[in-house]
Amino acid sequence: SNTPKSIAPRSIAVSKDGTIFFDNENQIWKQTPSGELSVVAGNPSIWSAQDGIGSEANFGAISAMSVGPDGAVYLCDENAIRKVEANGRVTTIAGELGWDSIGGYTNGSVAEARFNDPNGIAVAADGTIFVSEQHNGCIRRISKNGTVDTYVGYGPLGALGGWFYMDAQGSNARCQPAHLAIDNEGNLYFEDAGTIRKVNKDRVVRTIGGYWGGESELREGVSEGARIPSYGNGIAVDRRGTVYVAYDNFILTAESIVNPVSGDPFPEATQLPEDTAKPEVQTPEQPTPPSPAQTPSGGGGAAPAVEKSKKGSKKSGGSSKKSSAKKSGGSSKKSSAKKSGGS
Repeated sequence: SNTPKSIAPRSIAVSKDGTIFFDNENQIWKQTPSGELSVVAGNPSIWSAQDGIGSEANFGAISAMSVGPDGAVYLCDENAIRKVEANGRVTTIAGELGWDSIGGYTNGSVAEARFNDPNGIAVAADGTIFVSEQHNGCIRRISKNGTVDTYVGYGPLGALGGWFYMDAQGSNARCQPAHLAIDNEGNLYFEDAGTIRKVNKDRVVRTIGGYWGGESELREGVSEGARIPSYGNGIAVDRRGTVYVAYDNFILTAESIVNPVSGDPFPEATQLPEDTAKPEVQTPEQPTPPSPAQTPSGGGGAAPAVEKSKKGSKKSGGSSKKSSAKKSGGSSKKSSAKKSGGS
């Protein structure tokens, strides 16, 4: 039958022609714009990871998927990144396959690269693949030349001296990203412990909504004035740049607003700490920490326009909570919740 007995997808992606792909019972299904359902690959009776074609291919634990410019589906499966072509051929393009794979953090060629439970994936228009790893505290990049490097973040836990969160550039940024989306300009968006954050093409990370640390409540507002539950179930961005985050019973949106004084959008951040990582491909054995001038401190010298840092817990009462996006000159966002159908 071309109709599944039950549907409980964990991941979903949509191609440019409107075809919907989703995982269900260890299979990849697709629904065409005309409504026709069919299985692309996978076997519902086998829960293990194996490359192959159609029902000969198996999946272990799919956590995220995205459709590339070539029409293929790219997905995170345990500690591997895999590709599903239109003819049902499934191949592992990076990482280690199988239930017994050991999660890690290794950059280099796609054959030697190691991931640790990747939970978000997005494919750019040129075919570059971005993968978010909450456990490794970074976003990794799989280039078309077959190499894997760290795009933003520092590595395991994203920590250096206990810092888990900081708006900065490249390896100086601190993050714990979950889920991933990409817009038409190549900017990335992700959730991070009660915030929505953006990575521009210069690898500058900035917070566009929420307050780091997560909240059980939901409150509409501008930038840090908004309160967002810690992590949602998925993130997407439309052609206008509006970001959507799905939760159990509502969808949160982050919409651009303009500077109330000048009437112009805030410009992109330009004074954040610059990336000091020299090798394009980083390895965990010999990380290059940022210099003291680029890490959070109360020392002398002119501070950057934005340098927002928090440790593993929220700031104590009485500390100032100014918008990181506004301090950086980054565009401010307004967060609101749209209740889904029903109550």
